[in-house]
Amino acid sequence: MANHEFTNLKEFFNKVKTVGFIERIFYWRNVVSLSHEAYKEFGRIDLELSSINDELNKANSRIRALEQDKDHLKEIKVNLEADKRFLEQKKEDINEKNKELEKEIASNNKVEKQKQEDYEHKVTELNSLKKQLDGDRLRVEQERKIEIEEHHENMKKTWKEHETNVKETIKRICSQRTIEYVKEVPFKGNPDNTLQIAGEYIIFDAKSPSGEDLSNFPKYVKSQAEAAKKYAKEKDVKKDIFLVIPTNTVHTINETSYNLVDYNVYVITLDALEPIILALRKIEDYEFAEQLSPEDRNQICRIIGKFAHATKRRIQIDHFFAREFINILDKCTDLPKDLLDGAVEAEKSGKMNPPMEKRVKVISTADLKNDNKKIGKKAEGEDINIKADLKVIDNVPLYVGELAK
Repeated sequence: MANHEFTNLKEFFNKVKTVGFIERIFYWRNVVSLSHEAYKEFGRIDLELSSINDELNKANSRIRALEQDKDHLKEIKVNLEADKRFLEQKKEDINEKNKELEKEIASNNKVEKQKQEDYEHKVTELNSLKKQLDGDRLRVEQERKIEIEEHHENMKKTWKEHETNVKETIKRICSQRTIEYVKEVPFKGNPDNTLQIAGEYIIFDAKSPSGEDLSNFPKYVKSQAEAAKKYAKEKDVKKDIFLVIPTNTVHTINETSYNLVDYNVYVITLDALEPIILALRKIEDYEFAEQLSPEDRNQICRIIGKFAHATKRRIQIDHFFAREFINILDKCTDLPKDLLDGAVEAEKSGKMNPPMEKRVKVISTADLKNDNKKIGKKAEGEDINIKADLKVIDNVPLYVGELAK
């Protein structure tokens, strides 16, 4: 706004106040002129006042607007301060949560590191265990291979010594039972063992495999049974000829008797020699075989047949259990190593010896019956079924309680 000193107005008002009568008459023109100048000055002042009023109104409007903006800004400020406090609290919460998360991350990192170390340790142990298991497996395979080789060697040794064992066994039986063992036969051929009972020559030929392959052994036994015809056609030779084979080869034999029209051939094992020879020995109870009645002949045939059947059945059962026991032993190798080692140690410390046979001591039938009764009572005490019909052993229940089911 311009700075006005109101010179004309002041001069006009002073002039009006001091004007005299003379001046009003003679100098009024000067007063009027001064009034015009004062009026112009007043007009200018009025315009400026109007302009100032407008500007003032505008300023007031702006002030009111600014007041409103100020109130709005105060409200915004309050809201912002509330938001600020909320954000600061949230920031504190986030910082606190970050600290907790950092602690949790540190703890997780520590756990993860420990897990990694444990994993690496376990992997190392696993690799070590795998290496040990591989070594144990190779060792077991090597031991198994050695056992198989030893088993084969023992089998070969048994087969090699079979003829000698058969001869010694027959000689022992003959010595104990006062049966004549013929060293040199009065006919063609050279059988391994010949006994003379009731004026008849009874031939026991020992036969064993020539090698590890047993697939051809049944054919070999059959051919030897057919070749025994050279003995059967000789005078005073009994038409029942016995071929003695090793016990561990009996599972390969499908036929244990051959009816060859003019004579019969029976395939037996070493442990069947004594009962068969004793059955044949009963013939010496008669002075001449021709004096036997048909009933006695039938009785002798039945006894021999029962011995032969019992022998073959015993061979089948022994072979069945031998296979089962071998399967069980094979499965024992799948046991955990510590249990297997403990079982091996227990096996090494164990000892099982059957009663020793003495040449001068005769095995008493009464003693055998008494022992059988004792075993039967123990079996009954364990509720084991021993009274069932054992003709078909596969269908016989093991325990008495199973009979009613």
